Amino acid sequence: MNVLQPDRPPVTTEQAAAFLAETFGAEGALSLLPSERDRVFLVRRPEGDLVLKIAGPSEDPGYIDLQVQALLHLERVAPELPLPRVLPSLAGRACEAYPGGGRARLLSFLPGRQMREAASTPALLRDLGGFLARLDRGLAGFFHPAGRQPLLWDPRQAAGLLPLTRHLEPAERALVGELVAAAERQVLPALAGLRAQVIHMDATLDNCLVDPAAPERICGLFDFGDMMHNALVVEPAVCAAELMVQGGDPLTVLGEVVLGYDLVQPLQAAELDLVFDLVLLRLAAGMTILAARSALNGEDEGAYHAAVRQALDGLMTEGRERATARLRAVCGFPEGTAAPAGNRSLMARREAVTLPGYEHFYDEALHLVAGQGVHLFDGAGRRYIDAYNNVPHVGHCHPRVVNAVSRQMARLNINTRYLYGSLVDYAERLVATLPEGLDRCLFVSSGSEANDIAWRMAWAASGNRGALVTAGAYHGVTELVGSLSPCGIVRGEAPPAFLRCIEAPYALRMGGSARAGEIALASLDAALASLAEAGLAPAGLMLDLALTSNGILPLPEGYLQAAVAKVRAAGGLFVADEVQAGFGRCGESFWRFQQEGVVPDIVTMAKAVGNGFPLAVVVTSEAVARAFSERYSFFSSCGGNPVACAAGLAVLDCMEREGLQENARTVGARLKQGLAAAVAGDPRIAEVRGQGLMIGVEATDGGRTGGVRPDAALAKRLVEGLRREGVLVGKEGPEGNVVKVRPPLVIAAEEADVLVERFARVLADAR
Repeated sequence: MNVLQPDRPPVTTEQAAAFLAETFGAEGALSLLPSERDRVFLVRRPEGDLVLKIAGPSEDPGYIDLQVQALLHLERVAPELPLPRVLPSLAGRACEAYPGGGRARLLSFLPGRQMREAASTPALLRDLGGFLARLDRGLAGFFHPAGRQPLLWDPRQAAGLLPLTRHLEPAERALVGELVAAAERQVLPALAGLRAQVIHMDATLDNCLVDPAAPERICGLFDFGDMMHNALVVEPAVCAAELMVQGGDPLTVLGEVVLGYDLVQPLQAAELDLVFDLVLLRLAAGMTILAARSALNGEDEGAYHAAVRQALDGLMTEGRERATARLRAVCGFPEGTAAPAGNRSLMARREAVTLPGYEHFYDEALHLVAGQGVHLFDGAGRRYIDAYNNVPHVGHCHPRVVNAVSRQMARLNINTRYLYGSLVDYAERLVATLPEGLDRCLFVSSGSEANDIAWRMAWAASGNRGALVTAGAYHGVTELVGSLSPCGIVRGEAPPAFLRCIEAPYALRMGGSARAGEIALASLDAALASLAEAGLAPAGLMLDLALTSNGILPLPEGYLQAAVAKVRAAGGLFVADEVQAGFGRCGESFWRFQQEGVVPDIVTMAKAVGNGFPLAVVVTSEAVARAFSERYSFFSSCGGNPVACAAGLAVLDCMEREGLQENARTVGARLKQGLAAAVAGDPRIAEVRGQGLMIGVEATDGGRTGGVRPDAALAKRLVEGLRREGVLVGKEGPEGNVVKVRPPLVIAAEEADVLVERFARVLADAR
């Protein structure tokens, strides 16, 4: 296709009118419209205006057919888009031969005002970006052989601009040469690996129509004469470049167009990183082609040439780094690099707008900007093994979860007062992992909410009020479960009168596992007696089956069965808080309680179930569910919404298809054995305990005080030292002296070995 000397057929208005009547059976008042390559006539008619387009004889019939077939395709798959409609001839054909050569098409007319005449507000720019994204979604399944033909406007044909730069001033010639050379080195190879399809590639100020009654809305797009098969990201880049010619801040134009596109058709990071260069290439092509046309055809393009050059200079002044950072920010991608000084600035800004209670895990706050699998990355690009976070259960940013959430978010997100299939699908799959009888699900957004609801269920089903938890337990932050979490009770306030705390079985401190079980059960007996003396009976016993906040303690054999039997005999229920221990983390079973021969009355779960998306579930029996529903009216705006259920289903898929429970068992055993070997003979480490990928390493004073006392300072030194070594762990236990190792379930054996090696080095340094 020759973009320099278009072959406009010499058709008069009278000839066009006669052809229109004879071939298409339409009549009206014809007037000539401006067009780059075709002879285009507006046909005014009382019943609706039309557009007659006649291409010259040198135009490729295949390329004209591409445009026609694309419009017919879009009419079928995206009829809501305001685009020209192809009208058939009297012979029923979409395109007809014009006498003397060329091809003719009849299209419907789109009303509206050309964007050149409208104010390019941010809202209008975003709307145009979104319009193009919807157009490209409609074209996603379309292909035509003519979409591969070369076109000088195509960034992949940038080298073809070089012979034409002789028509530019020397400085402009050198600039275009530099841009083309840079594109061939970096941009074009990267472009070849990106998503590609047929795109419009010509959303200019002349081809986009604005609704006069709604000046921030696009009401039409025409002229499909430059469409081709190309990288998807070329679409918003071309549009942004063309709109910059109108003036205004280039980064605002760029950011709003790309944001609008991204909101409908999410762009990938690799695509965003090429937008700046693609815009420069489009502007360089415009400047070069216009100069060549002016020289060859005598057309006066001076004003437009100056506007293009101004846009090009303005964008280059902003620079690639700033422009790309702007695009990543508006599209919600992770932050870029940040120096320590930047971290301090960010900390100051955070402290100015948040409560003092927002704590940090480490002495020097860790600024994280990205995550993948078991790794996290800070603002300086350093990689860490994440051996602490249990929320990204199947790994940070798992593609299956990310895709499931983004696809569902783009389709529908409502609440449980409507009917949708994903909630039922998820509930059925979740219930299938639990013992028979636990088959009624209630969805909320957090573990705190789930445990809050579980207590209300216990109150309703038992008719009792008393609450039993372990001393040092943590179950959430709502007013109710906060008051029932000894380590989270409001400072200075006494625990509620209906709460009794029982001893957790701490084998290391109680003379072994069997003795710990006896002491813990005796503590439970005393608590039940104390409730009875106060005229209360237990509504339930809530336990985190890993006893995480108590220091990650193993349950003595037979302890849980005996404890639950005592509570049930007194009229209470057993609530298994599986927020931390469940979902395969302990390796031997999907739920931690399954190893103890006990079926809970209520099970709560959160964190892991959504892999970071807010999803929590309470599962109970039909009888308990009915008792709760008769007493309480319940609704959660976001709990169990379609996006949350999509995340939950994706996590279950990952667990099954990637064998993550088995990975927790095998890699967890390897990690525990490695840590035990690394600390062997060191009196400062009293014990390495845990199961699967929930491991605790207890730091003590090594007997220096005549006994084995908790050493929180040593645990802190180990945590901080590992952080410096690129491994993230935490602290746990009532005294904060237990190093908690709790990685995502995707940790590999090699990463576990690296963790052990660095733990040994940090422990030695801590002497």
